[in-house]
Amino acid sequence: MCSMATRGPHGEAVAEAGLPVALHAGKENIALVGMLAAAYPGIVYLLDHLGRPDLREGIGGSGFAAVLALAKHENVWLKTPNAPFFSQQGSPYDDLAPFLVAALDAFGAKRVVWGSDWPLCTEAASYQDAREPTLSVLRQYGENDKRLVLRGNFERLYHRV
Repeated sequence: MCSMATRGPHGEAVAEAGLPVALHAGKENIALVGMLAAAYPGIVYLLDHLGRPDLREGIGGSGFAAVLALAKHENVWLKTPNAPFFSQQGSPYDDLAPFLVAALDAFGAKRVVWGSDWPLCTEAASYQDAREPTLSVLRQYGENDKRLVLRGNFERLYHRV
């Protein structure tokens, strides 16, 4: 998980370019994400799939608790999960809602990015179905938060705004 793009002079080059570093990490690697975030505060680390939560453990499980603890690092952001892949239920994937709410509460809408995992998300469901757990949770939040998660944060990360 720790690559040349985040160590030594390469880390400084990534920070200078303003590029985010997207990471796939599960509970066995979450501590490394925190170490990278602390070592390179000028780099935004975008953790895919909410850190690959184990839904059987729930939001209080050690893996997801470690993900939520990363919120103390302002340079760690989260991307929403591929709902059909991570859910243990069918559409509308309500079992993901507590994880999405906890992520939004810990990180704030300014550091959560919609991630469909397209086209993989369409292998098991429609694109609309894949979006539903995130849209459902965002209905509890304001329009600005919805805009940030679905579009605005991506634009900020990739300098489109």
